Amino acid sequence: MFFSFIKKYFLLIVILFCGMFLFANEGIDIYVSKIIVESEKDEYKGFDISPIVRQSLLSTSNKNFTFRGFSEIVSSESIVMKEKIRNDNMAYEVCSILGIKYLIYGSIYIENDKMVAEIKLFSNSENKTILTINIEKKNETNLSRFVEEMILEVDNKINKDFKFSNTEILVTLKSDDYKPQVKEKSNTISKDKKENNKKIYPSNHIGIYTSLGYSIPVASWWDVLTGVINFDIGVKIVRIKPFYDNKKVSLNLRPGILFDYTLYLNKQSLAESYFNSFIFKAPLDFNVNLFNRVEMFVGGGPLVQMDLFTQKYFDNYINYFSVSFGLFTSIGVEYFLDKKQLVSIGLNNNFDFIFYDHFFINYKFQFYTMIKFKEKR
Repeated sequence: MFFSFIKKYFLLIVILFCGMFLFANEGIDIYVSKIIVESEKDEYKGFDISPIVRQSLLSTSNKNFTFRGFSEIVSSESIVMKEKIRNDNMAYEVCSILGIKYLIYGSIYIENDKMVAEIKLFSNSENKTILTINIEKKNETNLSRFVEEMILEVDNKINKDFKFSNTEILVTLKSDDYKPQVKEKSNTISKDKKENNKKIYPSNHIGIYTSLGYSIPVASWWDVLTGVINFDIGVKIVRIKPFYDNKKVSLNLRPGILFDYTLYLNKQSLAESYFNSFIFKAPLDFNVNLFNRVEMFVGGGPLVQMDLFTQKYFDNYINYFSVSFGLFTSIGVEYFLDKKQLVSIGLNNNFDFIFYDHFFINYKFQFYTMIKFKEKR
């Protein structure tokens, strides 16, 4: 009986030892989210390379890390499987919901013969990106070759930049020879990011605004003038970084410069007259974007109005010119026709308040379009 007990005890020790050995070799779990190819070419557009990245890293990386997919822990119907992670806020939410520690996410952008990849490793415990890899190649048309080079760079960085302790990643360089190279590259990337954050690209933020509408004089001016036509043209700076954004609702400001023209005619009971109004406006809109599809706004600002009043006396026409300052306010709604929010249509209700000796108020109902120009990546 004693020897039987010793055998069982020895067998238990062997099993525990093997279990500990196997567990220790599982490595740290790093999950790989969708990495979508963004391209105008149909052959690449929307292609998800995350399965290729995950399998390639599993075969090339050492045993310290195990690369997994979301399909191992959630169903294909889960919103996590459908959403593309775009920033650290989304990465933190996904990690918290699924209870995972480390997450790789990013994108590949293809434009003509240039390919750009941005891959990030996010740490849930530190709530930040602990590794960013940026790769850009010009005159590159082979996506497979570019992805292969990107995977080798990711594997190289993860295994050289990191050590691990139990189930945690330690951001520590392994080789002193490698340190100056990483530091120099890291500083360069950081500097570029700071410059990008400070710089507002005009071609990425300017929208060409045009509107057509009808003007209605208010109060006592209603008895004198009849509106004929009104149109606006100008620019509005769009998509400045929102000061609030929770994926479904975002809030931002939209300044601009507009030129407005309105033609009025006199009422039939009065002498034949033409009232041409030329206005320069500087609007500032407060926008509420809903689901990246509809935008509601309220705005206003100062204006300068120049009027050319032409009146007929017998067979002659006499012109009068005047200039005045004023204010305006507007409220409206805008609908985006495409997912990239480059083309939109909208309705605008506008009130102008002109500080003549006889206070002039008019209401304008406008239908407008806006075409936005964004810098290509």
